[in-house]
Amino acid sequence: MRWTVVLVTLAYVPDILAYLMLMAGRPGTTYVTHSLVLAVALSVPGAWAVSRMTGVSRLAGFMYAAGSIGLHDFLDVLESTDRMPFWPFSTWRPHGVLMSAAWNARVPLIVVTICVVAAMASWIWRSRRIYQIRPGRDWRDLMFIVLVIVAAVGTNDLRAERNTAVRRARLLLERGDYRGALTLCDAAEPWPSQARAGRIDHLRGDAWLGLGDVGQAEQYYLRSYRADPSYIWTVADLAELYASEEGSPAERQRRAQRWMHLLQSRFAAHPAMPALLTRAEQALIVPPTRRP
Repeated sequence: MRWTVVLVTLAYVPDILAYLMLMAGRPGTTYVTHSLVLAVALSVPGAWAVSRMTGVSRLAGFMYAAGSIGLHDFLDVLESTDRMPFWPFSTWRPHGVLMSAAWNARVPLIVVTICVVAAMASWIWRSRRIYQIRPGRDWRDLMFIVLVIVAAVGTNDLRAERNTAVRRARLLLERGDYRGALTLCDAAEPWPSQARAGRIDHLRGDAWLGLGDVGQAEQYYLRSYRADPSYIWTVADLAELYASEEGSPAERQRRAQRWMHLLQSRFAAHPAMPALLTRAEQALIVPPTRRP
């Protein structure tokens, strides 16, 4: 039973780290905590813990830790929205193209099941005897595993609520209910939200722009860009925002130029780029309308 406890605990290390980062005021850092590179680094101290608790060698402990943590990260990479599996060496994102969103609620349970099966198989292989639950410690271990599974199910329910809030916020934006969209953005952001980095701030920027507060819109668009510079819609909205704000034509041109250049250089192959660039160019031609 001790093996099961060790492997299940290790499997949830990435989520535990993500929660600690959130508590420290650093939301949206799952790309760090779920990096496969970090999984290997965490397996070094994990090897010591596994060896100490189970009696296996440090090398075997490292393999168990790397397999348990890495399996969690790998499954998340397949279905995730903003994971960077090779961070900090690369910011490449798979964008969840390998697994459908329908798997979102099943991934933690799959990890737990695989860890339990692996632990029992390892125990049977090492002991060569029939497993018998011992009073006291083994029952406490069993209760711990049950609590982990219950926590996983509860976490997935919260994830589903956060995802629903994001979808509803987009619908309210389309209907012009900007205040309602902002409220749902606040509800969608806390852990364990799976929104891609910067997406909720982009929605907030759209909502504040709809309300006529250009300063707030600019603030959230810039936050969205800093969180994910690869999101073309944030760059396009910043280009159009600066092209259409108050000021002389030269000033508007100067402020919008950086973002228009990014559209042309970084997103040249994106099918929406020509239309987005045209919108910014037209905004430069049309005299700005004074906003409330």
